[in-house]
Amino acid sequence: MWLGDTATAEKMVKHLHNIHQRVAGDIIDVGEPELGGYAATDTREVMCAALTEMHPMLRVYEAFAFRDGKLPHRLPATARDRFMGESARYVRLHGVPEDEIPTTMAQLALLYEKYDHLFRHSPTMKLIPETGEDFEEVMGKAMIKNFHITQIRAIVPLMIQAIVFNLPIAGVLSGRARRAMGLGPTKSRLAILSKMAVLPIVWLMQQPPIERHFMRLMWGPDGVVLIESARLLHRQARAAQSS
Repeated sequence: MWLGDTATAEKMVKHLHNIHQRVAGDIIDVGEPELGGYAATDTREVMCAALTEMHPMLRVYEAFAFRDGKLPHRLPATARDRFMGESARYVRLHGVPEDEIPTTMAQLALLYEKYDHLFRHSPTMKLIPETGEDFEEVMGKAMIKNFHITQIRAIVPLMIQAIVFNLPIAGVLSGRARRAMGLGPTKSRLAILSKMAVLPIVWLMQQPPIERHFMRLMWGPDGVVLIESARLLHRQARAAQSS
């Protein structure tokens, strides 16, 4: 979807939606049954997914991307609006109604206000409605049960990333997002400090040899080829614009 041409993206989103048709249920949260059910391909769900995917991606880029020989920094307002405008094409692929697709940061802010009641922390959200079991505990037990020594090579770097970056990523997000995650004032301040403290590690991971290692580990050789192709096309497009 991200790195293919338009026809490929459309084919992949159709495939994804076919899979997500099965992601549906009568209860979103056992602690708040009044919220009703959910369906991953319905308007509300795909719109929320777009918001929670695209906007955090922008904030992570601004907080952690070393570019143009400078420390990570916030994009100008015009560039942020352009990002949202270009993101609309991706959001539109998922079937979000046109009047729900933000094309500027101001429109995005209005959507957050509109759906504010859905963006909050719930201690019961992770409980499986049919059994009352904690999803995270069930998943952890399954991982332990299915562990094999050959998984170490992948598990170690994944765990390092999760441990090192879990709190800093929260610090990158907005105060509203941190509150929705259940972070109190003290942990929220710690998250903001940690996003600065981790910058030397972020810079190191963006150096070509280390970046190539993680790219290959996370996405495989085919994924690396697609990423490098996209970067080349992007450089060519920027060069054409500047000329």
